[in-house]
Amino acid sequence: MRATLFGVLVLVGLAAAKPVPLFLDPSDPTHEIPPPTRPLEWGDVNVLHTTDIHGWISGHSKTVYPEKSWSGDFGDLFSFTKHMRRIAAERGSDILLVDTGDRRIGHGLTDHILDPLTDVNGQNVSYMYRTIRYDLVVPGNHDLQNPNVVNFTMNRLVKLWGDKYLTSNINRADGTSLGARFRYWKTPMGKRMMAFGVVTNKTDTPKGLLQKVVPIDEMIKQKWFKDAIKPNSRKPVDVFVLLGHVDPQEPKKADNIVLIHDEIRREHPLTPILIFAGHTHKRWCKTFQVKDKFTRSMLIQSGEYFDTVGWMSVKLDDNTTSQNLTFSRRYLDNNVKTYMFHTGIEDEAKFHTSQGKRLSRYIEKMEKSEALSKVYGQLGRDYYLDREEWTEKEKDQNSLFSFYLDAAETTLIDSKKSPNWLFFSNWGIMRGSIYRGPFTLSDLYAVSPDASDKSPFLYTTVPRRIADQVVEMTQRVDKAGGILEKVTRPQPRDFKAIKHGSQSHFFSSPEKPLATTYGRVTADECGSDGDDVSHVKIPKVDFDKPKSGLPVYFWRKNYASELGPEEPVHIIVTNRTGRKSVPGALELLEVPVANRQLKAYRDDVNQHNLMLEYVQNKFPFTPTSSLAGKKDA
Repeated sequence: MRATLFGVLVLVGLAAAKPVPLFLDPSDPTHEIPPPTRPLEWGDVNVLHTTDIHGWISGHSKTVYPEKSWSGDFGDLFSFTKHMRRIAAERGSDILLVDTGDRRIGHGLTDHILDPLTDVNGQNVSYMYRTIRYDLVVPGNHDLQNPNVVNFTMNRLVKLWGDKYLTSNINRADGTSLGARFRYWKTPMGKRMMAFGVVTNKTDTPKGLLQKVVPIDEMIKQKWFKDAIKPNSRKPVDVFVLLGHVDPQEPKKADNIVLIHDEIRREHPLTPILIFAGHTHKRWCKTFQVKDKFTRSMLIQSGEYFDTVGWMSVKLDDNTTSQNLTFSRRYLDNNVKTYMFHTGIEDEAKFHTSQGKRLSRYIEKMEKSEALSKVYGQLGRDYYLDREEWTEKEKDQNSLFSFYLDAAETTLIDSKKSPNWLFFSNWGIMRGSIYRGPFTLSDLYAVSPDASDKSPFLYTTVPRRIADQVVEMTQRVDKAGGILEKVTRPQPRDFKAIKHGSQSHFFSSPEKPLATTYGRVTADECGSDGDDVSHVKIPKVDFDKPKSGLPVYFWRKNYASELGPEEPVHIIVTNRTGRKSVPGALELLEVPVANRQLKAYRDDVNQHNLMLEYVQNKFPFTPTSSLAGKKDA
């Protein structure tokens, strides 16, 4: 009887409902946010980790995947951490919340608020981390480069954070530590902990305010560090915590956080060491053994742009027995559904705390006051940074590079001034994809690292024979770091700057995944079970391993192949490329000195307003255009 009734209900439902495709694209917004399927493994010490948030405290607002899985904001994170602290107390275990830097540069809330001495919103973005009650933080390189931000940090933030703001290898101009060199404290459950925090030596610190960042391999030789880690019966350590805004996978000596681990291990052979890294925007994990036998340390890295909240737990012993400790790690998608699952709260109204809701409302208010929600246009498709290979033939209609080239050709380049031209840039002019729907000022800051830069595009005039070679030579200068003596010169017969080949290797999984939505898929040195939710792997071009062996550039030319070799061509470039690499390339191509110095191409169109004007004119927004955009897509 029940089987018959089920059949009737299904038939009635099918007759009433709209036809639904059996297989939806992994980016399709009609997918529900996939929830976790297994609880977290708790230990005696548990840590929630964020890194490289780059201003994305409002979360990801687009309704397509993978963005939809990363939709939580700082108010949601506040509610989540408050519930998790309650659960930890009930279990009789400790929980920490840590962040490993780059809290700025990547979003409109921080990119064009670079004077927190006078801007209230700029200050409050920084204060919000303290509101959420992080236990330990370390700055990233982007947090230490702007003089105004550094002044604000020195005069206000460091005092606010106290010894929770770790700067083990960062000194003020007078040689004193910017923040705390280390922290020693006792947790609510009585665990005695010591923490250190470091940042990459490549940080470009402002002169007169900060000294050059101390390389890690030098820091570990300093007396204060040796004294801090020396066993002390009056200050015993149950757990060490290391925070680092450094590359944990392929570090140079100056940035190798494992050197700190190894020094501590010499003094404390069995004490657990929990390591949290950042900087390279990955999900990654590695464990460390004592004498290649026993695992008593773990390192994790937890994503980028507030897409991930990392989790590490460890079950402790008395640190006297040579045996494995039980570690776990998980990479949580940043959304309310994930947070509700892991807190065991089924009613969303009960999940959101009053202060969490106030934080969410305040973030929304800040974005409105900065005009970040102003709509400039309506896009009918997605434009991806690195889903597909880019070639000069530009067959991929969803290429962000081609989108940018369209903007340059229609909005920047003056056909009367430049009848023959070549425009090019390295891929770093963009940092993320653009998704269909309304295009706001916030979207510009999300995809363009130069969104707040009103510097002009640059140009010079060269013969066509030089224009044919300048892209590849610029790539070679770029690869050599601007040191012309290191530039490898190809044979003249091989010199083809404008190629019709692909730039990068393309990796995709041959297996058909069980998941339904795009998202992060992680395989690290701790196994393949780290992702909290299974996703379809996002297709990705590896810009770090181009087939040519040269940095990835993109370009478009507007001159015929039969144009005479000495006929003039305008080469037009982005400002950073024009200042850093093009002059050296022109020198190697033996262009006269007068033509090596690039000039401003236009005063009215710059790197800040190019895309805004292009979108506004090409994809105008009307009250009904959002529906039209969905149909076009």
